[in-house]
Amino acid sequence: MITSGSTMLPPTSAQTEARLRALIAALELRIAALEALDALPPPGDDDDVLTLVSGEPAWVAPAAGAGWTVIVKPSNEIRNTTTTLANDTHLKFTMAANTVYAIRVHLFYTLENTGGNFKFGISGPSGATLVQTQRWDMPAGSSSDNAAAVESGYAWNRISSTGAPSSGGKIRMYIIVQNGANAGTFAVQWAQGTSDADDTIVYAGSTLEWVEA
Repeated sequence: MITSGSTMLPPTSAQTEARLRALIAALELRIAALEALDALPPPGDDDDVLTLVSGEPAWVAPAAGAGWTVIVKPSNEIRNTTTTLANDTHLKFTMAANTVYAIRVHLFYTLENTGGNFKFGISGPSGATLVQTQRWDMPAGSSSDNAAAVESGYAWNRISSTGAPSSGGKIRMYIIVQNGANAGTFAVQWAQGTSDADDTIVYAGSTLEWVEA
């Protein structure tokens, strides 16, 4: 409405048309954006983030220093009758060459039988300049951590003490990696400490976080 003194005048037909055109243009922009998102292919890598490139939505690798990236394990994972360390199916990411990383791991697991216990470690690209891990483990059925320890490199592993079956155990690791010339996969690894037919399970909700310097 247009005010003339104390009188409210209705908008002119030209004003109404201009408003309608502006509304239609805004709706067309929203429709185009939704269509672009619908046509967007899936990310090429689990690490990719959604952003705008030249005004169009696109998946890109996160920029260095862009903040912590968090992987939350989406489902339980079961292993039995094996003492061979292997990468967790979900808790892993691709490291770039000549890049420095800070990494945090929170792992929650359970044992169907104390005979299996729990073995864990990490793996990463060869040729790193420095890999340092501070680790804590709380055995299944316990209410306190074992003493913290610092490990160097990727070649170590730890068997968490046997605990009560069907009780939760917890692993924490804080890690720094000064990666060398080789890109490759960093992964949390685990297995049974002693081969047992009963299941060892890492729970959904366990996390791996990392940030680049």
